[in-house]
Amino acid sequence: MKILLAFRTRTLSTMAVVAVMALAGWSAASSSTAAQPRPGANEILTLFRYTMLALDTADKTGNYSVFRSLSAPGFQANSVEAIAASTKHLRARRIDLAEMAVRKPRFSAPPAVGPDGVLHMNGQLLAGQTLLTFNMGYMYVDGTWKLSALTLGYPTETAAAK
Repeated sequence: MKILLAFRTRTLSTMAVVAVMALAGWSAASSSTAAQPRPGANEILTLFRYTMLALDTADKTGNYSVFRSLSAPGFQANSVEAIAASTKHLRARRIDLAEMAVRKPRFSAPPAVGPDGVLHMNGQLLAGQTLLTFNMGYMYVDGTWKLSALTLGYPTETAAAK
């Protein structure tokens, strides 16, 4: 099982990706897809808000162990230090994820479970002058949806100035 943990910055009108934790090699069979339900709109919004609030709490306290423990097994392969390091640019920009969590996300496509058994959510949020893009993946594990992949991004300073 491989885990990808990376930080990338792009310039101009592209986005600066501030947190990437993607699972590679996690099979759908290991997540019990045969018994997994299709989440409704309320559950999707709850998962989104729960993730944002959990990461906000981790960022504000500096304690990423609970955030990591609540995620899917493959995501848990990331150390708390690696998760903290990958979100340092969110903290540096003082992006308030709690404020973002109460906003209604604008999905780029309807959230859906793919053939791999992963529930994919992609879109953006706008709170004040802050635009945040997101990619979230959830695996159905032990009777509940758990975070398996997360990417949060924001426009670069150059792009925001244009």
